[in-house]
Amino acid sequence: ATGSLQTISVFGKDPNRPVADPTGIVQKIIGETPLPNNFTIGDGLNTAGYNWAIPSYNDLDQFTFKVDHYINQNNHLSIVVTHEHQYYTSTASVYPTLPVTGDNQDHSWFASVNLDSTIKPSLLNQFKIGLQHPDLLQDSGVKAYPQVYPTQNSTFYIPTFTSFTSPIPGSIESELIDPVYTIGDSVTWTRGRHSIKFGFQVDYTATNSYNINNNVTPLVTLGAGNTAVQGINTIPGLVSQNDTLAQGVLTDLTGSVSAIAQGFGVANGKNPQWIVYPSRAAFEQRDANGFIKDDFKVASNLTVNFGMRWDWVGVPWERWGRMLEPTTGFAGAFGISGTNFANAMWTPGANSGALTQ
Repeated sequence: ATGSLQTISVFGKDPNRPVADPTGIVQKIIGETPLPNNFTIGDGLNTAGYNWAIPSYNDLDQFTFKVDHYINQNNHLSIVVTHEHQYYTSTASVYPTLPVTGDNQDHSWFASVNLDSTIKPSLLNQFKIGLQHPDLLQDSGVKAYPQVYPTQNSTFYIPTFTSFTSPIPGSIESELIDPVYTIGDSVTWTRGRHSIKFGFQVDYTATNSYNINNNVTPLVTLGAGNTAVQGINTIPGLVSQNDTLAQGVLTDLTGSVSAIAQGFGVANGKNPQWIVYPSRAAFEQRDANGFIKDDFKVASNLTVNFGMRWDWVGVPWERWGRMLEPTTGFAGAFGISGTNFANAMWTPGANSGALTQ
């Protein structure tokens, strides 16, 4: 670089953006942004960075309750119940000047009951029932620290800038609940060289979750948008790189809005109206299986196992009627290959169907 350094003002050159943001919101946010302390970042003149040790935490508590009881010589009962609670950082402060922190709360329950009953010396019954119920809640953003977000008509929004990093953390709130419930029973009968065992198991699984990290809190992007910046490129001696930076500074300082994005959800498939609501989904499924097998002791050093097993896998469904499916139903799942197993999967080169929609 040659010549003396100069300081310029970006105001008064663009008729569409003549002065600083008249609402004062941008100035307030800049006031919560610290001065730089790391000049190895940036261009060494106009831009620099900020380094600091971001605080975080992670705590885990676990409690377990156990019962191991012989009711009598023929019946053995075992009960285990465990609760875990983990509490840790989800979103940390961007700068120490705006100390706000979001957290994750993980509450998980695990339980099982087993009852082994010796009905007679050659007949054993084993009953089991159990569950696991994890619940992970992420709490940050407008719910955890609403005081840091600007509002318009009582609606929180998140501004994003071009020329500097905003001190306002992202707004993330989510919950994930994935319960599993199981019940089953088996009987083992020993007779001679045969050990015959049969039984069943039924499972219920589900997931009930939502995530509002999809612009449910409106995202306001500052920038030129469809109205180009004027006047900046006429400043004498301003190289192209700094011209782009100066335009970003101008759109940021004047609060020039380039785009606004807001996400909505549908609460119920039977009443599909757009609402400002977390995108919660609840999928459920039931499965079952049964089996019978025989461990046949052919000789002292040879045991042959044979049997059969039946599995039923239920079709998942969405509790509020928002499950996606092809417009033509099951037939549409085969795409252009066909409309059923016969003409789609077992006929090479078939194209009797249509594109899946």
